[in-house]
Amino acid sequence: MIALLWAKVWKWVCALGAVLAAIAGVYLAGRAKGKAAEQVKTREAQEAATAAQATAKQLESRHETDAEVQRLPDAPAQTVGDADPATAAGRLRDDWTRD
Repeated sequence: MIALLWAKVWKWVCALGAVLAAIAGVYLAGRAKGKAAEQVKTREAQEAATAAQATAKQLESRHETDAEVQRLPDAPAQTVGDADPATAAGRLRDDWTRD
């Protein structure tokens, strides 16, 4: 009698163990899939942040360059032929000759 009762209980224990194993397998598989999806999202966010930082640095550099150019004094317009030899236009006259 005890052996018969133990056989029935053992079947229920085995069935419960199989169900718990299946639930654990589904949980672990879903967890692994979720981690993989989050890693992709994290990598994309990091790449977007890096691109935004690079763009910000480029804009800052351009702004600094534009500000520096605006600080330069304006020079009067000169023709190359009549320019003072000490100016850039005067040096062009000496460097560029037509044959």
